[in-house]
Amino acid sequence: MILATKPVNEKERLADLLSLNLSADSKKDQFGKIVMILAECLNVPMAYVSSIESEKQKIQSSCGLSFGESDRSTSFCGHTILQKKPLIVEDTLKDERFFDNPMVISGPKIRFYAGFPLVSMLGFQIGALCIADIVPRKLSEKQLEIFETIGNLLVQRIRMFKLDSIQEQIKTSQKKLSELNDELNQKNKYFKSLFGQYMSESLLNSLLNDKKATELGGEERYATVLISDLRGFTKLSEEHKPSVIVNIINL
Repeated sequence: MILATKPVNEKERLADLLSLNLSADSKKDQFGKIVMILAECLNVPMAYVSSIESEKQKIQSSCGLSFGESDRSTSFCGHTILQKKPLIVEDTLKDERFFDNPMVISGPKIRFYAGFPLVSMLGFQIGALCIADIVPRKLSEKQLEIFETIGNLLVQRIRMFKLDSIQEQIKTSQKKLSELNDELNQKNKYFKSLFGQYMSESLLNSLLNDKKATELGGEERYATVLISDLRGFTKLSEEHKPSVIVNIINL
């Protein structure tokens, strides 16, 4: 037996696989329909969709299998993801990679295997669409065409999962941006209400729209300064509360 090796882009491949969340119920339901159709069309006792994780082969959906995962190194799919084209093994006992594989010499005793590599939108081999039988067999041209057609349809479906995820992220970002924009508008209204009592509207808008307007350092310009005094102001301020004085000044 030859153990399946790991791709050179293994870290990126696993990250892409994780982002797809293939174990979600809605996705597993779709996988279930596909493997059922595939098993019926090709008249095979076993059909399944698997993903190749860090150390395990995870069966996302199956027809005819009694287990949900197996060791990655001894899995057929571990070999499938290492190539671009379908892996077809007409008789596992005559293939040095699998003749003494645990799934060949004991349950489910696979003698025929075909795996279609599932390629994500980012180009990573994340798993396989598989069919298997307990006796050796050879796919006809028509059967191979059906297998590859359904495999390609599943690849497109998985890529749509990624697009759906991206669209959801965009919607979340747009919602967050809208909330931040509303918060900014509320703050601007507050500042206008607060400082509008002490400066002109044009000056206030300039401060709100131009960050440099509030930087320290100032600017040089010609200006006229008027210094004045109010007759009797000292006596007036001694006799009344500050709030009254302010109201008088603002008349």
